[in-house]
Amino acid sequence: MVGSIYDKVRLEEEYRRAKIFCLTSPMEYYAHVFAEAAKNGCYIVTTDVDGAADITHHQRFGTIHPTHDCESVAQTLQHVTKQEQLLADTCEQLQAFARTELNWKHIVKKVAQYL
Repeated sequence: MVGSIYDKVRLEEEYRRAKIFCLTSPMEYYAHVFAEAAKNGCYIVTTDVDGAADITHHQRFGTIHPTHDCESVAQTLQHVTKQEQLLADTCEQLQAFARTELNWKHIVKKVAQYL
């Protein structure tokens, strides 16, 4: 558990070393942290904030919990930390998902098509 990191270089280093990203906020206005975690291949453990279902691809790349359910978050963290193959598979698959679905060039093209 690292808390807030304001230095961008150190933050990127932490994401690269991590295997799991855990967000337990009751709400998240700018969930760019999900994209950062995804591009670095972190398994995502999160509360049910906006964007959680999208970034976990409906829990394929992570687990979503009700807000304030500390017990289930703790159980998931205990379970997932022992699943090396799940973490390895998620890392590879989530990075590929992030490259195709979270690439700003692709997103802007989609928005332009809608407009």
